[in-house]
Amino acid sequence: MNNIPLKYIDFRSATEAAIKDFPYMKYIYESAKQEISNIEEQMAAVHSPSWDGMPKVHNNNANEERILNGMEKIDALQTRYKEAVDYMQ
Repeated sequence: MNNIPLKYIDFRSATEAAIKDFPYMKYIYESAKQEISNIEEQMAAVHSPSWDGMPKVHNNNANEERILNGMEKIDALQTRYKEAVDYMQ
């Protein structure tokens, strides 16, 4: 295996960046599962109408949009969690 690419890596800068990222990765590593659980609960929750007298805009796709938004958030959190797991290892 040829180590020529390793010659061009600035290991000092890479190490400094990894140390700076530690608090963020630790937070993601510790909190991602709970955040995913919270989003899943919000996706499944049935929202009751509020009767405050204000006219509402009726959106026939509100439930589907809530589920899709939740799925997108979960996907992003899972990606971040996998990166944090790799980082912590």
